[in-house]
Amino acid sequence: LTGGEGTMGVGNNGEFIYSPAVNGDDSVWTQNGLLLADNTQAPGFPTGTINTFNSRPTMIPSGTAHWVSGFNETGGTTTEGRMLYSSPGALTSTTSIVLRSDDVIDGLAIDRPSGVGFDYNISDDGSQHIHDLLMDTGGTIDDDAVYLNGSLIARESFPNGSGIDNWDNFDSMSINNAGMYAFSGDTDGATTSDEFIAVNGVIAIREGDTIGGVTLASTASVGAVSINNLGHVAHIWSFSGGEALFFACDATDIALGSTLMLAVGDEVDVDGNGSADATVTDFNATNTAGPGLLLAEDGQIFVEVDLNYGASDLEAVIAVAAPTCAVAAINEIRTDQPSADNDEYFELTGMAGVSLDGLSYIVIGDGTGGSGVIEAVIPLTGTTIPGDGYFLALEDTSIYTPSADLILSGAGNGINFENSDNVTHMLVRDFTGANGDDLDTDDDGILNVTPWSAIDDCV
Repeated sequence: LTGGEGTMGVGNNGEFIYSPAVNGDDSVWTQNGLLLADNTQAPGFPTGTINTFNSRPTMIPSGTAHWVSGFNETGGTTTEGRMLYSSPGALTSTTSIVLRSDDVIDGLAIDRPSGVGFDYNISDDGSQHIHDLLMDTGGTIDDDAVYLNGSLIARESFPNGSGIDNWDNFDSMSINNAGMYAFSGDTDGATTSDEFIAVNGVIAIREGDTIGGVTLASTASVGAVSINNLGHVAHIWSFSGGEALFFACDATDIALGSTLMLAVGDEVDVDGNGSADATVTDFNATNTAGPGLLLAEDGQIFVEVDLNYGASDLEAVIAVAAPTCAVAAINEIRTDQPSADNDEYFELTGMAGVSLDGLSYIVIGDGTGGSGVIEAVIPLTGTTIPGDGYFLALEDTSIYTPSADLILSGAGNGINFENSDNVTHMLVRDFTGANGDDLDTDDDGILNVTPWSAIDDCV
């Protein structure tokens, strides 16, 4: 085994894939050993079709491997076309073709020899696929396209929705389990504003914009973009005067919601002793060999950088802690129901499948202690946002129970909200108080006690 690309992947149980040379042959190698080498039979093709290269290996958490390969149908060594392979368990016996040159999508064939691009992303659960493809259009001015789950959703020379220019080319790709996606590239407009990041097919940031207090000055370009399963996004830009990593809690609001996380020239503490150890001298994110950026759901941004410890630069992967983001919001409340309060409820909205562990729904009103008294506490640990993105909580007397995600029973269950009074409904983290606590002990309208670590939403 010699060498290896910068692109590689790991699974949740120690699985891995990378692309070294094996006895001189361009290959992919996993925890099981050799998966595929060039100059051998190409899986999924008629006998005699030869594999010509193996590149851009990735792996999703389950251990399923993906990579781009080339083929030659006459047994030669030159690449006549490309394919994207998938291999559950990273086994030769499970290897199959996902996409290949000549496949027809929306009436166009994937071009030969290089139509299956190197920029692609598979969601963590394997259900979503975004890919940069070249299509056989008979020319080069309109052949680049973004593929999403069986369709082309953006094409070179076609309008991009801005009303001022068209799509031109595409680079970094990222998609999450819910199908939220982002890609970068250029438009055919002015070179001072042509570089972009699009989210769900809509351009969200352009070269020339100011985000997180940083102006993406002319010649700015995107190094990488990563969306996680909570809908958060991390993105790297290089621009006149530097390079920087940004983070936003809401991928659909990255223009206004992005925060500067790390920039070239910043000092970092890599050993946790509270003192700076090295200076960031470069971000190694690239569209030519691996993204160099991964945003996890645990609040960590993993990024490949160069660090200078005072003598020379060393390449490193570091974890940058992202700000805490709200995972859900209060969408609807039914309160002050006439007569008996049997059908009152609250509804939250958020990303499908997101855990509500650590969250509590509380209501602050008045009581014997005056204003600022907690009147309801509903712990949400153990629940998740369902597939439709809406979480409904009510009591067992409600007529809406068939639609509920959380049903509470018994007196004092918290859903019988107070009528005809000023109340505050809150979604909070790590609640340590109790029903009946007085949080505004001097009744001046300012809370004296805040028994939570963060507020996700309030009404």
